Amino acid sequence: MPDSDPLALLRRYLDAVNAGDLDAMAAMTGPGFVHHSGAGDLDIDGVRRGLTYYRTAFPDLVYDVEEMLVVDGGNAVVARWTIRGTHEGPFSGSGRWSARSGCTRAPRALWPTRRPSPSASGSRPTRCAG
Repeated sequence: MPDSDPLALLRRYLDAVNAGDLDAMAAMTGPGFVHHSGAGDLDIDGVRRGLTYYRTAFPDLVYDVEEMLVVDGGNAVVARWTIRGTHEGPFSGSGRWSARSGCTRAPRALWPTRRPSPSASGSRPTRCAG
């Protein structure tokens, strides 16, 4: 699937995360990639460390994507997801959990086949309602 298809690219990214293939996940990010999270703004190495931490605590961790939409005139994708996992290892977060819901906004500026545009570079994630 071509990288110009934003839904396909985000789906492949999440498939790599679900498979634990952090090298494939990292290969799909572009220069200047930033993941805005509760742990702060993470580069791809920070995301790798975070996912390794979560996979240690929740070895069967998986993102179930409920909805993906192209937004912002084709410049971003928003995904509504639920992350699920069985707590089996150390976890210093808010305690035991088996599922959490969330939303991700992936700006086109960070896709590997594009250069950041002035309007999209440095953009913050969109919060999902509901």
